[in-house]
Amino acid sequence: TQNIISLFNEVVKTGKPYIGKEVPIVTWRQGREEVHYFDMVYQPYYDEGSTQPSGVFTLSYDVTELVEARKRVEENEEKYRSLFESMDQGFCVIEMIFDEKGQPVDYRFLEANPMFEELTGLKGGLGKTARELVPELEAHWFIRYGNVALTGKAIRFTEGSDAMGRWFDVYAYRAGGEGSRKVALLFTNITEQRKAQAAMQASEERFRQMVEHAPAAITLTRGADMILESVNEPMLQIIGKTAPKDVLGKTLLEVVPELAGQEVFKALQRVMETGEPYRGTEIPVKRLIGGQQEMFYVNLSFTPIIESGKTTAVLHLAIDVSAQVHARHKIEENSEALQMAIDIA
Repeated sequence: TQNIISLFNEVVKTGKPYIGKEVPIVTWRQGREEVHYFDMVYQPYYDEGSTQPSGVFTLSYDVTELVEARKRVEENEEKYRSLFESMDQGFCVIEMIFDEKGQPVDYRFLEANPMFEELTGLKGGLGKTARELVPELEAHWFIRYGNVALTGKAIRFTEGSDAMGRWFDVYAYRAGGEGSRKVALLFTNITEQRKAQAAMQASEERFRQMVEHAPAAITLTRGADMILESVNEPMLQIIGKTAPKDVLGKTLLEVVPELAGQEVFKALQRVMETGEPYRGTEIPVKRLIGGQQEMFYVNLSFTPIIESGKTTAVLHLAIDVSAQVHARHKIEENSEALQMAIDIA
């Protein structure tokens, strides 16, 4: 090819040898361009008594496979580096440190991606040990990672560090073959999720305490099936049950089947369907007590719980006013009887 001829002519012209490493040579084979790489030496030689090279001694070694293999490695490394730099999860490689008894006591950070610092808050950690960066770091981190290094068994776990003030979801695996003390960590910071979860649990506990100690009857049903999630003692009395375990996790109709078809149950269904709250006073409700049907009356409210624009639960608040209603009915009956007696007289 033209570049080889040029090199040859240059060596003949100048008498200077040429040594090339991985020189690309373009050839055409079956109408297709191909590039091969050679390590080559062009050494001039002279006829006896001549000061002008009469020819060139050439030595070439085809290193195409070696060059292409290296390029593939470089491409893979570039892809790895691009992923390494852009991933939104933290990644690092640590080397476990064991004491003379073989117990894991520390680890050194060997490699980390940019998200590592953001998610851990540890600055300039490469080359340093965990105890250098966080002197009060809990021992359970060393134990977990040390076990991964020794056994080669990958683990995934969620753990918090009081010393770091953070929670992490971690996937840890041994980096290297048997005998390696390196462990690779892929992790996310879940501190905010844990805080939100703790706040939700605290809120739920406050709600439970409120329900349990409220003087009014309260229960919470969830879903279209109206599964009872919480209930207090006054509500248990209204529905004729003795303990929360008798009703929690069951549907409202499983607990009080006689509600089916009654207006109070239809009102509850409308709240679930429309998301509109319901208020009612002296609502009649038929209830089976000891196999006998009784009528009682409640002032009640159904308040929908809206999540993502959809009614997912309903808070029930009821006050049994049966005694007052029955007493008024009795007074009304007596008044009517008295009026009839007066009219007769």
